[in-house]
Amino acid sequence: MKKGIAVSVLLSALVCICGCGKPIDESRLIGAWQFNAQRTIMELETNHAYTLKGENDNGPATLGEWRLQGHRLITIGQIAKVSSGSIRIHQTNDSRIKELTESRMVLKNWGGPTYALTRVSTSR
Repeated sequence: MKKGIAVSVLLSALVCICGCGKPIDESRLIGAWQFNAQRTIMELETNHAYTLKGENDNGPATLGEWRLQGHRLITIGQIAKVSSGSIRIHQTNDSRIKELTESRMVLKNWGGPTYALTRVSTSR
């Protein structure tokens, strides 16, 4: 019985050491981020508004909301703006923040690719 308890405590400690990190402060995410392999820009506002668009402000865009859960950035697209008008959508993207500095963010989509982004502006 004592061995089982000791093993449980040890496993819990290892999970916490490997999987727990210092929480990310939301304010570090605020601003505009450009996906390095594309010309797409993701804007995260202080009021949790989210915009995904190309470099051209007149091009297609996705508008919605974002939230931070631990080390996960979750964006929920609600409106797609295209040349012919707006379309209501519901598109959720759940990404783990693998790296975050003042100028760089690396996101790993659950079950998908990893993206590197570069900060292009802040709204601080």
